Amino acid sequence: MTTTPALHTPMGSPDQIGFVRIYDMNMAPAFRRGDYAAYRKDAPIFIADGQYVLETLPGSYSVYRVQRTKDGFKIWQDNTNTFQTVSTDTLASINRGIVVGAFLTFDAGFMRGEPVVSAQRVPVMETTL
Repeated sequence: MTTTPALHTPMGSPDQIGFVRIYDMNMAPAFRRGDYAAYRKDAPIFIADGQYVLETLPGSYSVYRVQRTKDGFKIWQDNTNTFQTVSTDTLASINRGIVVGAFLTFDAGFMRGEPVVSAQRVPVMETTL
């Protein structure tokens, strides 16, 4: 049996991949509250236009869209009408890595350890006439 070379390629190690939890709806529909963004923490450089994890406040990481422009880099979140243009040096100082994957949580309660709620039919009170 033969396999393709891609199956032998490592996906990355814990030293290369980081995760950021999404706490708001600013990047919906790509990310919703409770989702996680996976990013290349070993390569905090601009690679191409896309989603990046940026450290906007010390120790506070968020996902932003980054697009190269003639004046620098335009950064914004999907559900906001405003954007900022930052210089190459500024982006380099706040960039923590490009987003390479997503862990989307359909059941946010699961992530908080809440019990599973069945989707089966809820008993209905019968009435008699």
